[in-house]
Amino acid sequence: MTRTPPRLLTLMVLTAFSVMTLNMFLPALPSIAADLEASYALASLALGGSLIIAAFVHLTAGALSDRFGRRPVLLFAIGLFVIGSIGCVLATDIWTFLAFRMLQSGIAAVHSISMAMVRDTREQRDATRALSYVGMSMALAPMLGPMLGGVLDQIFGWRSIFLFYTLAGATIGIWCYRGLGETRVEAQPSVSRRAATRELLGESEFWGYALCTALSVGTFFVFVTGAPLVAERVFGAGSAITGVAVGSITAGFVCGSFLSTRLASQME
Repeated sequence: MTRTPPRLLTLMVLTAFSVMTLNMFLPALPSIAADLEASYALASLALGGSLIIAAFVHLTAGALSDRFGRRPVLLFAIGLFVIGSIGCVLATDIWTFLAFRMLQSGIAAVHSISMAMVRDTREQRDATRALSYVGMSMALAPMLGPMLGGVLDQIFGWRSIFLFYTLAGATIGIWCYRGLGETRVEAQPSVSRRAATRELLGESEFWGYALCTALSVGTFFVFVTGAPLVAERVFGAGSAITGVAVGSITAGFVCGSFLSTRLASQME
């Protein structure tokens, strides 16, 4: 494969899809729990557990793509996601469902690799602009995902959400297999990577940004995990209305990402 810059649209779709898979099914959590005869708390591990797996995937995806290439690791992650989605569609008990939901978490690697592809193929200013657009797609996905998931659950049932995951994942996988080239630059020696990691972990500025992101994202997911149960039992809202309510709270992040794309070209 030649080192060709991936199209910005491809990176936006990949990132948006990897983020959308986290919360698109949330409006259907009460339906999943009822259908699989499980408590809501146990069913909610479909989110909490997958986030834990996704954290480890993020930590390892970069190193794996440095060693084996961006393209093969990305395609492998999408393949795992498709297999996990099929398993969720066919699950007849909560433990089988959760096991395949954890397998779906491999899609988290797509986000990390998309960021690496931007860095591989663009200069600093172009990379900043590209990352801003990718960030905007990251915000749109969790806004539109629950809305779509709520409608699918209300009309066709919760399994239709995971069928959508299967078809969308397979389509994106074929798209990337046919049109996404390898972008990895010559790998640095492992000693240099370890030294760079130690230096980064020693930076107080890095921990400030990391903690700010962790706390804000953590607050968001604490809310959205309990929101479907409260919406159904306290307010009597259906999954479609719940999806709209959950999705609407990310509008502020969309506005911020859009402003950053406008201001990036004016900042040194």
